[in-house]
Amino acid sequence: MLQYPFYAGIMAIMAGSGLVNTIAKWFVDISTPQTLPFWGLISSFVINFFAPSAGGHWAIQGPFMVEAAKNLNADMAKTAMSVMMGNAWNDLVQPFWLLPTLAISRLQLRDIMGYTVLDAIWVCIVFSVGILIWGYM
Repeated sequence: MLQYPFYAGIMAIMAGSGLVNTIAKWFVDISTPQTLPFWGLISSFVINFFAPSAGGHWAIQGPFMVEAAKNLNADMAKTAMSVMMGNAWNDLVQPFWLLPTLAISRLQLRDIMGYTVLDAIWVCIVFSVGILIWGYM
């Protein structure tokens, strides 16, 4: 309950200050319509460290990714999916979703962290290659 007003504040500051347009322009400058989803994946992975909630994450990243997709005439669905995939990918690096299961099984995070990091590396490869190929389809 406390996170969403924080994310809404971040979104309002980004929109009101022009930061959304600045970030969108940066993505437009380095991307093509085919590579924008890949850059959305990578940026989503990084942003998820600071906004690990999927809804709050989209509230922060969505405006500038939508703006960049509009400016490049990129596929909006592919761009949105890449943001979601980056969010899910990062959940392997910081597996807060697994804490209840760890408590039930009496394991600690350090007992499983090596496995989730290996999974994150594998997912990075699969998602990156898949998104780049999908961008050209």
